[in-house]
Amino acid sequence: MKKIKVCAATPNITVADPKANAKEIIRISKNAGKKGAKLIVFPELSLTGCTCGDLFFQDTLLASAMENLEVIAEKTKDVKAAIVFGLPVEINEMIYNGAAVLYKGKLYALVTKRYLHSSSYGYEDQWFDFELGKKINSISYLPKKIKNKSGRRLVNNIGKINFDIGEDIKIDLKRQLGFTLGIGIGNNGDGRFFECAYKGEEVDLVAHLGARKKVVDRDTSKIIRNIAYDSNAPIVYAEAGDGESTTDYVFAGESEIASEYTQYKKSVAFRNQVIYADVDIDEKKNAKERNKYGILIPVADEKTSNHKESKDSYDLFYDWVVQTQKDNPFIPESETKRIEMCETILKIQAKALAKRMKTIGTDKLVLGISGGLDSTLALIACVNACDELRINHKNIIAITMPGFGTTSRTHNNASKIMRFYGVSKREVDITESVKQHFKDIKHSMRNKNSTYENAQARMRTMILMDVANDNNALVVGTGDFSELALGWCTYNGDHMSMYSVNANIPKTVIREVVSYEADRIKNERLSKILKDIVETPVSPELLPNKKDKIAQKTENIVGPYELHDYFLYIFMHVALDVEALVKNAINDFEGKYDEKTIKHWLKVFIKRFFSQQFKRNCSPDGPQIFSFGFSPRGGFMMPSDASAKVWLDYLK
Repeated sequence: MKKIKVCAATPNITVADPKANAKEIIRISKNAGKKGAKLIVFPELSLTGCTCGDLFFQDTLLASAMENLEVIAEKTKDVKAAIVFGLPVEINEMIYNGAAVLYKGKLYALVTKRYLHSSSYGYEDQWFDFELGKKINSISYLPKKIKNKSGRRLVNNIGKINFDIGEDIKIDLKRQLGFTLGIGIGNNGDGRFFECAYKGEEVDLVAHLGARKKVVDRDTSKIIRNIAYDSNAPIVYAEAGDGESTTDYVFAGESEIASEYTQYKKSVAFRNQVIYADVDIDEKKNAKERNKYGILIPVADEKTSNHKESKDSYDLFYDWVVQTQKDNPFIPESETKRIEMCETILKIQAKALAKRMKTIGTDKLVLGISGGLDSTLALIACVNACDELRINHKNIIAITMPGFGTTSRTHNNASKIMRFYGVSKREVDITESVKQHFKDIKHSMRNKNSTYENAQARMRTMILMDVANDNNALVVGTGDFSELALGWCTYNGDHMSMYSVNANIPKTVIREVVSYEADRIKNERLSKILKDIVETPVSPELLPNKKDKIAQKTENIVGPYELHDYFLYIFMHVALDVEALVKNAINDFEGKYDEKTIKHWLKVFIKRFFSQQFKRNCSPDGPQIFSFGFSPRGGFMMPSDASAKVWLDYLK
């Protein structure tokens, strides 16, 4: 048995600031060296941040990354450990997602990422090339003072690079540290696009640099186990965490040190931690036990390649982590997993919103409270974000804005939850201002058309925006994933905000999360109110109520959300053809909805899904919760003027 102390670190990074990130890498490396670590691994693109987007094309950023590579080498020359961190590097005038390997101030290797993944933190192939080629002619901005492993200064003449560079490099550190090292950068989503051999040889350890967005339907540990299985060696996996941009994603810093057989150490999610373990590099695999630990089957495997024909196929797409409810593939069947999902959603929302507040330098939030599900969850997210930043709840300006259709039930619930959560409560009645607006544009109050409804939504948004400007605050959006799919929102009204915390959460899941909050909250009176909100019919309350009863029930107009969320998951994530979708739905909703009803509401879903894309194309920033979403930067993309005819023809 030969043990090596290793370290996986999630630093507190600043996006697009290599100088600040270099200081953090240096600090952690020195501390880890003092603790006896012989291998120190940082996340993918940790020198710049993985969420720089098109800034990766900027010469200024690329040059700064290489300058600070030199700084890290100089400042860590007394650290007796291999230090591995990610950075963008320009080779042969092409930009690559790379990893640098330093030891005692010398550059041992630059490794480039071969397999680019389109959903970890955006579409990587927009920024990075993936095929290095055999001949290296030049490396841009190569540091002048840094030395290679032989102690000579780096040479950057045409065709002459005197240090190791490539895609699959075995780094021999036997003499210096007692092990050989393989480098992995990212993966294809399940870890299977990872080379387990380097130049035809096995390695003792694998340093794996990761940047996986945190979503509720993925299990990072199983991904790590896959990579360890393929690598035939223990893995030191460092994951991106807090500090990365939350424009679309949250990174949880779920670093791990493991082999196929042993989980040595795992960090706590949503905390930027530095973890250590003494790893046995002589641990050998027993071929007979390869499946003993539940190793995952890759998507490309023959067993799952025909998923479109399988009734239970969409369960496989839940990243092989949980069995979902028969009629709602968003929600786990297990109560334990359901609770875990709710807690993860609340944490992602809080972390994402807190990051945005820190970035823009505000400690105040503004949102509208209707007394409905969506605004209730958004309020909870605001409260949790303020708790994360240790900000008084009074810094949340919550505004209820009763109008023509507001009922006493929703109005009272809105007022009560604002009081119980201790936020700054305001009320602005919009009826007179909307009437004046109708008078100005010569719209009759008797005409209850879309102008009548949308004017109220836009008036509310204008109030929120103006209050936010007046208080240097951030407007938090309340709209959800289901509404975006159906376009059930007013363009530039409730469709718009400064940050949308619910944008990737379906209505049925929001109901689950608010129910979970009601069950776990210690205040019985607040719990009772939250449960009543869950039971309140979903309504925009834009048409005049009848005897204080909700006159406009959304599910009577556009259809049951449990059906639409089912359609949304299968349509977007599994991409079954319409005929198979209908067949599965009939089976899964047996006894609840017949074929005629399912086809009717599926037709509504398809028509609205296609016709409302223009709203999704300009939706605000917001955290991705599930492994697929509508972000115009990296989610489901389609033209606004696509035809739905082919899909609708299947329903005739």
